[in-house]
Amino acid sequence: LIEEDPSLMTGQLARLGWRIAWEREQFEQALGMAVNVAEDSEDYRDQLWVSQLRQVRGLDSAEVEAPLRKAISMAPDAPDVWLSLIGFLVREQRIEEAEVAIGQAESALPKEVLREALGRCFELVGDTDKAEEQYRKDVDDEPTNVARLIRLSDFYIRYGRLKDAELFLNRIVDPKTKAQDFAVAWARRRQALQIASSRRFDDTARALELLESNIRDRKYETVADLRAEAAIRANGITHHDHLAAIETYEQIAAYSPLSQAEMFRLARLYKLTANWPKCRDLLQLLIADKSDDMILLSFYISSLIELDDSLEAEVWLRQMEQKFPNGI
Repeated sequence: LIEEDPSLMTGQLARLGWRIAWEREQFEQALGMAVNVAEDSEDYRDQLWVSQLRQVRGLDSAEVEAPLRKAISMAPDAPDVWLSLIGFLVREQRIEEAEVAIGQAESALPKEVLREALGRCFELVGDTDKAEEQYRKDVDDEPTNVARLIRLSDFYIRYGRLKDAELFLNRIVDPKTKAQDFAVAWARRRQALQIASSRRFDDTARALELLESNIRDRKYETVADLRAEAAIRANGITHHDHLAAIETYEQIAAYSPLSQAEMFRLARLYKLTANWPKCRDLLQLLIADKSDDMILLSFYISSLIELDDSLEAEVWLRQMEQKFPNGI
């Protein structure tokens, strides 16, 4: 009966209903149900969902924007309504309007979430200087607030400012900060990856020792630690490092799916260690999912040429020429 008349569902049941319909690829029905939920709801997040669904379905930008504006009118003190609107405006290349919205957000948001929200808003419009200013002020207000230290460290790491990040990573691991174990482990992983980026033998050893500190403190190794170890080993310069990286990636895969970047790194490691059958299998798996990745295709074709498999290399080269006529 409910499937025949979805309007019979209300509240949480209706929210579950549109999600199930969406998963079944009944997109129009799901969108209609989500709109009905939002019309009767006092929860601003239902408006955000309607906007997202309309965007995914390729509806007119005005129809995508309308529920975002309504969400702001319902909850102007919620950071995510402003982030959603500003992200939309940036995608629409309406940068001046996005900057106006940032000013409105600054006036509307409560003090306890203001700096973080403004930092994220400024990142959306590409103003990293102002974003940094907000994140720094957030830390200055509470120098031992671990969440704020992580946020600022991560900002610097994402923009390649590793020396700036190091100062705040050191604060996190400093016992005086009294950071939780997970935060200390996170900071050590970031420090280890930075140290190992030099590719010097002694730095690689130091980086791996930092990861060992995580294991000693917790008495067990997490997948996050394994991923960091694999990345460090993969970046090493010795055959032993490459074999160890392969072993670690294969260990990770037993617990958690590898990302596409990790799979590509593993394929390169297989090639470096002369295990072409595994390299080829993994590359073909990646290409089946990312056939428009020029770097991946180039690596596969060059590998085929090196192995004197000119016939298959020629087939893939023709496909690459069709996909990237100006990129060869």
